[in-house]
Amino acid sequence: ETTFHGGLEKEGVVFADLKTALSKFPEMVRSHFSKAIPPDSDKFAALNNALYTAGVLLYVPKGLAVKVPFRNIVFVQSHGLGAFSHNIIVADENSRVTFLQEANSKLDASKQGPALYSEVTEVFAGEGAEVSFASVQNFEADVHSFVNRRSVGGKDSRVNWTIGHVGGGITRSRMDSALAGPGANAEDVEIVFGAGDQRFDIVTDLSHIAPNT
Repeated sequence: ETTFHGGLEKEGVVFADLKTALSKFPEMVRSHFSKAIPPDSDKFAALNNALYTAGVLLYVPKGLAVKVPFRNIVFVQSHGLGAFSHNIIVADENSRVTFLQEANSKLDASKQGPALYSEVTEVFAGEGAEVSFASVQNFEADVHSFVNRRSVGGKDSRVNWTIGHVGGGITRSRMDSALAGPGANAEDVEIVFGAGDQRFDIVTDLSHIAPNT
């Protein structure tokens, strides 16, 4: 369940789980779902597209600067199962928003086998918009994480990524900031703390599509 306060809903902000969003805002979901990360991007994106059961839609309307961050908590509880999440963040023209995500686990000791977490996050920053996305992953060693994240930045937009990879057994992360409009910019800061048998496969890209980016 997702809830938010402070009259933001009256301002036109949408923050809902993806199932609710598909029911209440179908056109908004359809116009953005898998547009930044299509299923044929790689096999992990295709798997997520086929099996996603969770995720959120966040939409901030034109000209609105939201000072309070939105928070999303991911919690993996079961051995031997997969959790598939698909997030869509849309910041309209000249808007500002911050999205915080915490990924943790507490696996049921009565079961056996590794758990899988799969995530696709698509960020759309309109002209002059700014989106700050921060995430910390601190899974137990029996949770393997496969994440695809991509932003598409319009003219004079800015996307800030701040990512912490701390836990998990195997962590695979693909990040791409597509600077699609003139003057768009992005900053990607990622921190990895590994120990023991942990494995990290981290790739980040900046795609300069438009001039002056």
